[in-house]
Amino acid sequence: PVELSVNLLVREQAYLIVIARDISERVKAEKAQLLRENRVQKQRDALVALAASVHSLEAPLRQITETAARTMGVARASIWRLNDDRSVIRCIDLYDHGTGKHCAGGELSALDFPRYFDASEATDVLAAHEATTDPRTKELTESYLHPNGIRSKLDASIFVDGAADGLLCLEHVQTPRHWTSDEQSFVAALSNLVALALENDERQRIERESNLRNAVMEAVANGIAITDTEGTVEWVNPAYTNLTGYSLEEARGKNQRDLIRSRFHDQSFYQQMWDTITSGLVWQGEITNRRKDGSVYTEWQTITPIRDCSGNVTHYAGIKMDVTERKKLEAEFLQAQKMESVGRLAGGIAHDFNNLLTVITCYSEMVLNALPEDDAMRLDITHVAHAAERAAVLTRQLLAFSRRQVLRPAVITLNSVTSDCTAMLRRLVGEDRPIELREEAAPWSVVADPGQIEQIIMNLVINAHDAMPGGGTIVVESSNIEIDSTIKSRHAEMEPGEYVCLSVSDTGVGMDTATLDQIFEPFFTTKELGKGTGLGLATVYGIVKQSSGHVFVYSELGHGTTVRVYLPRVNTGNADSGSGSSEKRIVHGTETILLVEDETPLRKLAQRILTGAGYTVLPASDGQDALRVARETPGNIHLIVTDVIMPKMGGRELVEQVEVHYPGIKTLFMSGYTDTAVAAQGILAPGVELLGKPFTAARLTQKVRELLDG
Repeated sequence: PVELSVNLLVREQAYLIVIARDISERVKAEKAQLLRENRVQKQRDALVALAASVHSLEAPLRQITETAARTMGVARASIWRLNDDRSVIRCIDLYDHGTGKHCAGGELSALDFPRYFDASEATDVLAAHEATTDPRTKELTESYLHPNGIRSKLDASIFVDGAADGLLCLEHVQTPRHWTSDEQSFVAALSNLVALALENDERQRIERESNLRNAVMEAVANGIAITDTEGTVEWVNPAYTNLTGYSLEEARGKNQRDLIRSRFHDQSFYQQMWDTITSGLVWQGEITNRRKDGSVYTEWQTITPIRDCSGNVTHYAGIKMDVTERKKLEAEFLQAQKMESVGRLAGGIAHDFNNLLTVITCYSEMVLNALPEDDAMRLDITHVAHAAERAAVLTRQLLAFSRRQVLRPAVITLNSVTSDCTAMLRRLVGEDRPIELREEAAPWSVVADPGQIEQIIMNLVINAHDAMPGGGTIVVESSNIEIDSTIKSRHAEMEPGEYVCLSVSDTGVGMDTATLDQIFEPFFTTKELGKGTGLGLATVYGIVKQSSGHVFVYSELGHGTTVRVYLPRVNTGNADSGSGSSEKRIVHGTETILLVEDETPLRKLAQRILTGAGYTVLPASDGQDALRVARETPGNIHLIVTDVIMPKMGGRELVEQVEVHYPGIKTLFMSGYTDTAVAAQGILAPGVELLGKPFTAARLTQKVRELLDG
């Protein structure tokens, strides 16, 4: 391009003067300026648009890399971030202008490219016009530049919270490119937008985490209290309020010692706690505290020192977990284990003792029958027999406690038992301790042994009588009750449902907590020496548990005691009170009986009784011996009389094998207690006849005759 200047000179002749000037450089400069201004305007527009979108990190980083690549006309634009120890820089977004796709995941190590890392940290903008020869970037040539076809790099440092956090990289391919100052300023401005987006995302992340922590602390089920180093409360969560009764407003500014109001541990306990946390260690332990309403609870507490950035302890965080109910359940479980262990021991003792009592009882009976009515020895033998009877009562109590006695359950109503039983007990307790009977008008039915229910009532009424030395009223009551989740929360072992409740109450001296904790333990008694065996309530406990029921005691010193027995309701069957009879005469017969008993004295005694009653007796010492006797006997065997528990082979297995050769043979089991060989969970199976030890000669022959005739 040229610039022309034309002047007309007129004198005697006319001339045209033309002056031409070359303006190519000026036009070029003007076009370059216009291009630069257009590019700068685009950069400004891009910056404005991006600045409005950096309030979240969902899309801004991709927008920035796309804008950088398109505005600057480069093949690749990427954002890289340093790891925590600044040893590795990783690509979090790379935009390929040619394909229009984004990717991420590459990384560069400071160990492999130390000069590049040093140069990036030394300057805000690294402009490498020829990256493969620039001393700051040429070490990238083989592993990064050449594989990606990169000739020029323009990197701008990203500063987050004043510290270098990464790089914004523009990469030109194929030919070298000279990066202008405007382009360097533009990429620096873009890096600031990246930093703004990252800082904003970090703030949002911190805010989200803070909100989450606050929400967790508000919602967590355990109580949390934040105190200063003196124990003064600064913040508590709602669970703390639910546990202690103190709201945040009530607790803030008060010392924990003032909130507890009562110390349940000695000074050394609290001193050890403070020594631990003041030394910067975490303390954990079980503490008994008092709520705002005065009630006492047990908590498992963890106290953690909170430090500032300098490592100094500034606060303590206490986390409280209410373990009151758990402690109660643990105590109940341990008590149940102890009762079960003692019960097994008691059952074993009673079983062996019953064998001895059977011998004593039967021989006493036989001697009495042989002595003349005027013989002086009859009184002595009678005393022996009576002592054996009292001992048998004691063993029955042991078996009831151990839940190993034979039950003969029936569908009954408690009213059918309480009426007759209380009528008898009124004569026993006397007029100064009247028994008031309150019966359910429409009683539900239960499955229970009527005789065992009578024993429960007898034991409870006698205890009530003894608890009122100055007189008082005993109330025996039966009622229908439905257990819901509210009651279950107080008695965790009870399942919700319908129950029949038998309660016996007195207006006596009552019991303290220490006594209540031991009342079901065998041989524990508060009575004077010689006035109680300590098996009354233990017997009640065993009978109730064997009947799938529950028993609870409520008592306070000076306010009497109430014992409540809950038995599950049954909806089928007809109620029956149950009945039984005992015969005192020896019944005779002529049949053949296979007698199996491992206790030699008892086997010889039973053989003598049955032989004396006219029977042919085939004695055997155990199950295997009995099979041998049965095989060698040529004639018919009409009845097996066998102990339940024996070495080598038990009674049930013996009967099953004998029935192969003698189909339909009748069987009478003998035992001091039952187990799963005869009855499931101590309940006598239908069709199984069992003679409990100790027994009399008359009772043995009577039972044998019933089976043979039956």
